[in-house]
Amino acid sequence: MKRNKLVAAALSIIVCALCLSTPLEGVAVGAAGTEAAQALSDSAVMVPESELQCEFIPAASPTRAVLIKYTGNATRIILPETVNGYPLTSYSVAAFDNATDLEYIKLSAVSGSVNAKHFKGTSSLKYIDVDSNNPTITSVDGVLYNKAMTTLYAYPNGVGGAYEIPEGVVTIGQSAFYQCPYITEIVMPDTIEAVYREAFAYCLSLERVRMSINLMTIDDFAFAYCDSLRSIDLPYSLSYIGMDAFLGYISSANHKVYHFTEGISYVPGTYSEEYVKKMHLPNEVKHYADRKFIDEETGVTVIDPAKRLPNTGKLKLTVNVLPAEDYISILPGRFTSVLCYEIILTNDGIPVTLTDSVIIRFEKLGDDNVPSATRIFRVDGEEIQEYTRTPHAPFVGASTKSLGTYVVATSNDFSTKGDINGDKVISSYDAMFALYLAADLVENATTEQVKAADYNNDNKITTDDALLILRKAADII
Repeated sequence: MKRNKLVAAALSIIVCALCLSTPLEGVAVGAAGTEAAQALSDSAVMVPESELQCEFIPAASPTRAVLIKYTGNATRIILPETVNGYPLTSYSVAAFDNATDLEYIKLSAVSGSVNAKHFKGTSSLKYIDVDSNNPTITSVDGVLYNKAMTTLYAYPNGVGGAYEIPEGVVTIGQSAFYQCPYITEIVMPDTIEAVYREAFAYCLSLERVRMSINLMTIDDFAFAYCDSLRSIDLPYSLSYIGMDAFLGYISSANHKVYHFTEGISYVPGTYSEEYVKKMHLPNEVKHYADRKFIDEETGVTVIDPAKRLPNTGKLKLTVNVLPAEDYISILPGRFTSVLCYEIILTNDGIPVTLTDSVIIRFEKLGDDNVPSATRIFRVDGEEIQEYTRTPHAPFVGASTKSLGTYVVATSNDFSTKGDINGDKVISSYDAMFALYLAADLVENATTEQVKAADYNNDNKITTDDALLILRKAADII
């Protein structure tokens, strides 16, 4: 679309508005690195039997020992294979409740599986290790798995930040991340099919979860009391969500409170939609009836508000970053930051043809990006189409029926009077921007932008400034 057509279209919008007189921690691959783990292991000590309170089962003729309580105070320990001659195979959930300084624990070759609930009192635990001869469990970077690496059993609850679960894991076991208060982000591979009971319960700092697109089960209380979890995307594949899987707490009025202040995304027409409707979320907690696709690397998000994308688990969003220099010359203005993306949506490998508009949101634009000075363009050969958005929009994005190549351009040079978006071109967009400033609707404007908007230099922004800028854009003054 040529620039004069863009100006004319936006000009009509501004004139109508004026006539109405309406004021307008990087993803971690493990709990600890190789060197750190080696240092912990080298300084670990074998726990003496005198520091292990055990119960022997069965009482009449014991065959094994169960650890009831560890009474020592060492920070790095190795558990013995036997106590009083009986194999130490399992542990009570209160066994390490007083071991608040414990950083490293090594389970023996005869130890059975445990989960994070066994370590709920070990707030300093950084590494769970396992004897390599154990036939049923193993440890990878301090995280406990079954030997086949298909089930994640326990994550050390003294480790924070983000954790990326390895490819090939199929289930997240019961209480695997129970009361891990420092974990902030979980990235699931698409091999995961089930998240079992209380898997992430009481993960108080958990903010974001990237779900597997093949996830079928979220069990009872799986994400209960995750106070920082503000949004979640439920995949198409879900067929079961357990009781109070996302429970927050029970209020004094006996109402269930959830944490999704930014919404729950589900696939319309699927089981997850029925589940979300039955949650009876309070009015202040909104839920999306939109399907969302997010490219984690670039932050580009495609949202389907019309619910016309196919209900399939084989939809895939691909975003390729293109060189900015290939597009700078055709942009209508000068910009300090230019990002270019090729956006592709496929269904089972076949490109999707859009019949209704989708919303494209651009996140992760960097600290140099000024949202209110950002413009969005779609490029088709040498033709460039700009997507008009209001200056007070809460995100940088566009509503479109076309995917393909998009350019997100930002400037921060606001030295020219009337050029509020800093692109060295005074346009109807600048007039619209001034109109929104006059109505005090723009929260992210800079001091320089406000100064540029004051076209008549009277130290206030009014509709008079917007009209003067509009006349300047049309070369009337």
